[in-house]
This record gives sequence, structure tokens and C-alpha cells, in this order.
Amino acid sequence: MEKKCEYCDCCPFFQSTLVDMPATEALTKKKYCHDDFKSCARYIVTIEVGAEHVADSLFPNNNEQAERVITRVRASQ
Repeated sequence: MEKKCEYCDCCPFFQSTLVDMPATEALTKKKYCHDDFKSCARYIVTIEVGAEHVADSLFPNNNEQAERVITRVRASQ
């Protein structure tokens, strides 16, 4: 059975950001939703501090921004 991100089918990033770029969407989903979903910045923020802190505009490969979000949220708790 293939592993995939549990949020893959409902991720707002794919419902808005890449909607007009099907080839880019397919490649991005393969890499960040199936092959290596634990490295997805959106997944990392969701697991670490909650989905409510994931901006729709956060790209899956933007791990630096993800770390900033996590640091900011944890500092405010």
C-alpha cells in the first residue's frame, strides 16, 4: 500500500495555488504528498503547531518559512 499524506486530498494549496498548473501540481503532489510528505513545509507546520497556522500560500518546499511559523507560534504560547 502506498503511503501518502493524510492531508493530501484536502490541502488548500492544491485547491487554490496550483489550480491552473496541472503539470506542476502533479509533480508537486508526487514529491510532497506521496514520495516524501514528511518533508512538506505544510505538513510540518500542521503536525508541529496545527493546521490553523498554515497559510494557504505556504509552498510545500518552503521549510524556512515553516520553521519561522513554528518558532513564532511556540513563542506566543
